[in-house]
Amino acid sequence: MSRTLHPPHTLRIGQVARLLGVTSKTIRHWEKVGLAVATERSPSGYRRYTPADLLRLQRVQRLQLLGLSLRQITPCRNALQVSVSSR
Repeated sequence: MSRTLHPPHTLRIGQVARLLGVTSKTIRHWEKVGLAVATERSPSGYRRYTPADLLRLQRVQRLQLLGLSLRQITPCRNALQVSVSSR
């Protein structure tokens, strides 16, 4: 029985949704409007999120909690980029 190994430290959309307290549908909507991007895809096409992706999604969520709409956040999407280095 062969198993496909995923890159270390990546999460599936459901795992990310649970961590953020949102639904997978919300994350897909953020992707649709350009605020989220799954950096990686599994061989079968499933979204795989890196630590940098998760931080970017947390920033989107925090801006919403501050009262900004997705329309207001979208022009700032370049500022949402995150660089994560291993320590």
